[in-house]
Amino acid sequence: MDILILCIVLAFGILLGWNLRERMAMRIVEKMLEDIQGQEETEPDVTRMRLEKHSNVIYAYGEDDSFIAQGEDLKALNKAIKERFPDRKFSVRAENLKSLGVNYDPL
Repeated sequence: MDILILCIVLAFGILLGWNLRERMAMRIVEKMLEDIQGQEETEPDVTRMRLEKHSNVIYAYGEDDSFIAQGEDLKALNKAIKERFPDRKFSVRAENLKSLGVNYDPL
């Protein structure tokens, strides 16, 4: 009789623990989703740009052909872009980088 009661209590404990673990996992996932959605709302839009190289100087232009910045190499260009637009993000197509002779492998 004692073994039967012990088995019932053990089974009840396992089921209760399993249910609580599931609820905790759902709360964690919901919190992560809320954080991701909050980041998307506050994160600035990414502006696409294209690069051109003339006389060893790299020029960056926006999609609407507006001038963004220039630099002698990609590091100097990146620095100039960050100085002019500290709160904006920019992206360049991999094909555009390859046309400049930069090998880029996206993750």
